[in-house]
Amino acid sequence: MRRSVEFSYEDIVKRNERRGFTSMVKPVGSLCNMRCKYCYYLDKAALYNNHQPQMDDALLESYIRANIEGNNSHIIAFAWHGGEPLLAGKDFFRKAVALQQRYAGGKSVENSIQTNGLLIDDEWCQIFRDNNFLVGVSIDGPESIHDAHRVDAGGNPTFARVMKGIERLYRNRVEYNTLNDLAWGNDYYAPNTIGTSTVSLQEVTKMKKQMQLKFYLRPIYILKTLKKCITSFTQFKNYAQHAIKLLKKNLF
Repeated sequence: MRRSVEFSYEDIVKRNERRGFTSMVKPVGSLCNMRCKYCYYLDKAALYNNHQPQMDDALLESYIRANIEGNNSHIIAFAWHGGEPLLAGKDFFRKAVALQQRYAGGKSVENSIQTNGLLIDDEWCQIFRDNNFLVGVSIDGPESIHDAHRVDAGGNPTFARVMKGIERLYRNRVEYNTLNDLAWGNDYYAPNTIGTSTVSLQEVTKMKKQMQLKFYLRPIYILKTLKKCITSFTQFKNYAQHAIKLLKKNLF
């Protein structure tokens, strides 16, 4: 018979005292000013009776203090995501940075934020630059590919506005990279295959290379709105191998 073991809170703290961690926070939940056709997160508001919960000042302070004090790493990393985190507002992030400085206790604090880029202006850039934010901008490639799925709340294309945001980041010397979602089941991909087509991925990588951007590719393997999905690990593996092969061919 297995003997049950009970752990006190002090035991758990002791067992984990040497461990560091990174946390991701969504200050506005799923609230977003875009309606990407492959989005899997926007409908999460239904979990809260269609109310969009947002982090208030008290919770922000509690979160930052707990994250710093409970982390034994010398470098504390905060990752701000959404929804669209910039909808929390500039004053929210000014408060966040001030609270990080208050509770840092000699530790180094780093911030990264993922945004769709629509709200970026020079004032946002100053906040990012002055506080050493790493900014990730979501853009799916050239205009024809990006605008096929990444539209605003009114169904309008967003590529031109996203590019203006990226240009502002560059002009204001803000560190940034870009994130691409690779999808299938639309006009740019072969209709009965898993994975992105050679043509579309070549266009994406060519754009990135020309702009000298750091970028990450995120496969979207469930597209409810397009009625397409990967149904087995083998399909996902084939998709990943196909994408990596094309990336090597086009980037190196």
